[in-house]
Amino acid sequence: MSTTHPPISVFPKDYDRLISMAENVAQSDPDLAEFLSQELNRASTAKPSRKSRFVAMGSYVRFRDESAGNIQDVQLVYPNDADVAAHRISILTPVGAALIGLSEGQSIEWRNRSGKVKALTVLKVQSELEAVA
Repeated sequence: MSTTHPPISVFPKDYDRLISMAENVAQSDPDLAEFLSQELNRASTAKPSRKSRFVAMGSYVRFRDESAGNIQDVQLVYPNDADVAAHRISILTPVGAALIGLSEGQSIEWRNRSGKVKALTVLKVQSELEAVA
């Protein structure tokens, strides 16, 4: 597998909390913890601004599942706020960990929990504030 890892950005406040979360799930879900940690370790930190157009915690994201070809609209949230029926996906899922830090137009590949290679492309990113405005 030639895994694609585009450059990503994370807000400093999210970075610290997400590193801690990855450490906390290392025992129960080591593959996910490792993937999320790897993503965070290669991320650059960016201060929030109006020009920030990458997937952050709370962002609304439209992405294309390259494996199935379908388009999904989701909000990336912390585990306690996750609700699949409401399209709020946890950062502690393979898709959530793959989305963090990506910008519009970027794609990424990863292995899902069953070991299958998956890929997605981010089509649109809106911050929480933009979505409610």
